[in-house]
Amino acid sequence: MQSIKKDPGWSSIAVEKVIYKFVASDESSRVGVEANRMLVKIMAKLRDERYVPEVGSVLHDIEEEEKEWAIIRYSGKLAVAFG
Repeated sequence: MQSIKKDPGWSSIAVEKVIYKFVASDESSRVGVEANRMLVKIMAKLRDERYVPEVGSVLHDIEEEEKEWAIIRYSGKLAVAFG
């Protein structure tokens, strides 16, 4: 039997000529923590405007709130929040 391993997807952004790389939900660096913090602030403002993430496409057997975070904290959104 063979095992398959998938490398996580990532996104990057250049800020002041420095390229930053993000992986979904990664908080292993100061930059990752800062990006997550900013993303939480952005999402709070969007919720105030009645934004609700569409979680129907999340196939994992997890709670609704966890599904929201799975959609919200992907690498592309982290990169944009950091930028």
